[in-house]
Amino acid sequence: MAEAMEAIADPDAVLFSPDPKSRSGSSARLLGYSGSRGQVLVIILVAREDKPDAWWGANGWVATGTDRIRYRRENDHE
Repeated sequence: MAEAMEAIADPDAVLFSPDPKSRSGSSARLLGYSGSRGQVLVIILVAREDKPDAWWGANGWVATGTDRIRYRRENDHE
């Protein structure tokens, strides 16, 4: 949980809304860096119906492949 919050708070986080890999189109994909983990994480967020502009954290994992490359490319970290 703390690692996900670090990724969400990352000033260089990259948000894709809607998530390009979502079948329903109702989720967002955030790519952010977790300092305590030392890695870029993928965080899946779902819009809350009870609060506009608020999100539920639905899932998260260590970024690999395309997501890690996208984060670095968006932030010129290569």
